[in-house]
Order: sequence, then C-alpha cells, then structure tokens
Amino acid sequence: MSDAVHIVLDDTAMAAAGQGNVLVSRLIHRAHVEPGWFLYALACALVEADRARPGTAEHLAALPGITVVDLDLSAALALARRETWAAAHSQYAAQPTPERPDGAVLATAAPQRWVGEAVRVLDLTPFSCSMAFLSDTSAACASSCSEAPIPASRTRSMPSS
Repeated sequence: MSDAVHIVLDDTAMAAAGQGNVLVSRLIHRAHVEPGWFLYALACALVEADRARPGTAEHLAALPGITVVDLDLSAALALARRETWAAAHSQYAAQPTPERPDGAVLATAAPQRWVGEAVRVLDLTPFSCSMAFLSDTSAACASSCSEAPIPASRTRSMPSS
C-alpha cells in the first residue's frame, strides 16, 4: 500500500468548491502544498460542474494542485454503465491502475449517489465531518476533518439508559 493519497473530485465536489465548501478547499490546498497528495478533476465531471455553476471548470483547471484528466477510449467505453458521463468518468478514474494500485478515493458532496458502488467515498457534505470512506478508512484524510470542530447546533447527545 502506498502512502500517496489520490482523490478524484466528482461533479458535486467541484460545484461545492465553487460554493466555498471548506472541506474541498482543504483538499485543494493539501494537493498543492503537500507531497504525496494528488487531486484529479475529470473532463466529464468538469463539464457537469460548470453546467451547475458556470465558471467552475475554468477556475478548477487553473489551480496548480489539480490534475485534469482527459476522457480516453477506455473511460469512454465505461460511460454507458452510469446515468451521467460525470458519474461514469468519476467511478472509472477511482478504480485501481498500475500507477495507483489502491485506486483513488472519490470525493463527493452527494454520497448517496455512490451507495452500493465499488468505490471509496469521501463525504464532503457540510457538517458531516465523517471524512471516512464508506468501504475503507484513511488516517490521512480523516486528519483533515479533525481540524474543523462540529458546531454544537449540529450535534446530539445520546440519551442515557
């Protein structure tokens, strides 16, 4: 297992970045300043994010910590398996490759979209602070969550028995 952290942004994560989501901002910052952190913006997801929030694609593509991934033939063949091109390209890019034997984590602001899929998911919904993958855990990614406390208004105490 590699110490490198590979994270694919889906279209909802990209749109969330354009709306100022602090968790996405932290991922972008880490990919820019920390060795071993790699953040990927997929061509199909960039299109969908830009449709949802115009200007998002140009902004993200210009950031130094983000690698834009083109649509190649094998990714194009995988597109027919999903509802949207963005989801298909995201799921395809998160799969293991010779360069990324452990695959990549899929960062999303819509984790329910990925339930039941064979991908590790990083929940970027505000105040979720789960930052845990649905099928795996990573101390590196979880540490970025521990920096932000959950507001008291978003917590519940458990009833005593």
